[in-house]
Amino acid sequence: MIMTDDMTMNAIENNFNLQDASVRAIQAGNDIIMVAHDYNKVVAVHEAIETAVRNGDISEERINRSVERIIRLKRKYNLDDRHIPYVDIQKLNKKINNALKQF
Repeated sequence: MIMTDDMTMNAIENNFNLQDASVRAIQAGNDIIMVAHDYNKVVAVHEAIETAVRNGDISEERINRSVERIIRLKRKYNLDDRHIPYVDIQKLNKKINNALKQF
C-alpha cells in the first residue's frame, strides 16, 4: 500500500494543480492521497479522481486494487472506522521508547 504525503504542502501546491497532481499520484501507483487541513480541497480532489475514472484516465480496476490493498492492511492490523477521541501522545512516546530500548 502506497500513500502520499500531504498534497497541500507547498512543494505540491506551489508547483502543481492539486487535483491534477492527485490524479497523477494515483496513476503513479499511490493507493491513498492525503489532503489535510481543508475540506474543500478534499472534495475537489475526490471529484477530480471520480472524473478521471469516468473519463478512463484511471481505470475502475485500478481503484479496486487500491481498495483491496487498503482493506487487507486494515484487516491485518485489526483496524476499523471507530472514532478514537483522544490519544495521549506523551504516553504513546514513552511506550515507543521503552519498546526501542529492548533492541
